[in-house]
Amino acid sequence: MTANERGSDRETSGGISYEVDEARALIVETATGRVGYEGADEYVAARSADPRYAATRIGILDLREASVEFGGADMAKIRDFYRRNREAIIPRRWAILADTPREVGLVSLLQEVWREIGLEVEIFATEEGAYGFLQID
Repeated sequence: MTANERGSDRETSGGISYEVDEARALIVETATGRVGYEGADEYVAARSADPRYAATRIGILDLREASVEFGGADMAKIRDFYRRNREAIIPRRWAILADTPREVGLVSLLQEVWREIGLEVEIFATEEGAYGFLQID
């Protein structure tokens, strides 16, 4: 059962929406369309302003309906962005859903950046794998 099926509210900013499952202290972010560095500051500010976000401890980022777009020049910006926003990323444990080799490869590059700021991040093709990693049902 997804958080949405349990009746959580969904908030949207740009191409990323999220819902908070307060009972499980879980945030589920869903990206659609092109996802890149642009707009990240606005999204993090909007999400961080949501009082429900402060109670989250684990997260899922679903990229299965998205096209991850960034190049080598963006990596320095992305690394700086995550270092600047380290405290704004409350869940320290994330499961990333990606189902194409291209998205998995690009997310693997980001995985190193996330780990540098203390996030535990793994990539999965299925919700079952993600929920198992996060130890939730």
